[in-house]
Amino acid sequence: MLQINSKEAPNNPITVGYVIEQYLKYIKRDRSPAYYRSVELSCSHLINHFSSEKLITSFTLQEIEDFFGRLKVNAPKGYHVYYRNIKATFNKAVEWGYLVKNPLKGYKPDKLQRGFPLYLSREELDEILLHVTNDRLKEIYLFAFYTGMRLGEITSLKMKCTNLREKIIVIGNNEFTTKSRKVRQVPMTDLVYEIVQLRVNNFPKNSYAEIQEYYLFGKSKKVPFTKNFISKSFKNAVKKTTLNQTLHFHSLRHSFASLLVQKGVSLYVVKELLGHENLITTQVYGHLNIKSLYKAVEFLN
Repeated sequence: MLQINSKEAPNNPITVGYVIEQYLKYIKRDRSPAYYRSVELSCSHLINHFSSEKLITSFTLQEIEDFFGRLKVNAPKGYHVYYRNIKATFNKAVEWGYLVKNPLKGYKPDKLQRGFPLYLSREELDEILLHVTNDRLKEIYLFAFYTGMRLGEITSLKMKCTNLREKIIVIGNNEFTTKSRKVRQVPMTDLVYEIVQLRVNNFPKNSYAEIQEYYLFGKSKKVPFTKNFISKSFKNAVKKTTLNQTLHFHSLRHSFASLLVQKGVSLYVVKELLGHENLITTQVYGHLNIKSLYKAVEFLN
């Protein structure tokens, strides 16, 4: 755990240690434990290099370049993640009024070579499902494959966010905030509709108002599965197959997007279904429409 020896009050000169301490408290409220640990590790590198008592306003561009230059050598795999997390910490310090501008603003990290997202065909998903004995988990994996929803969105989904009449799933409300902070709608495929209807049929025949508050997928109607349990269960099933062992639950979301693009769906529509903030994020799937690439080079024949 990151150790910060920072005792100053907000009225005193603000140190790096104090800002990190406040930011970690801030993200602990509504971000995942994994993200919290990632930020904590990133900030520990900053503390170890500069000390927790360094004033937040005292960073120079040369110091920042030296720090990340060393980090790139000593932690090449985590370098970009650490950069993003530290940048987010300083951005929040600006919002809180501790800084006029982010000291990382003038620093440009090396660009990553972007690989293709790992995705599954329906046949490959079926191979995984052969090794899943829990019917509820099977439903969750199929649901993710055909909606493209994030794991946290699925575990938080309540019946009131599903509209069986219109065959629509509404993601985001005053109880659950999406990653993009925007509410979005995803139409149900026939299979998704069947899964939701099955869940409804299995609920106790209580009042409509009560059923609306039930979790669609959970250990019980009022207790959701943890993301960690679902993620690990999926990985365990993958291990029993001959498929790529780096596949993980998020690959189901990639599969949803990838298959849509291969069917000729525009990237803009895929962006809206996934809830991406901008098209740049969605463009990673652009290479998958190989037929359009073939048509393009046919002009040279």
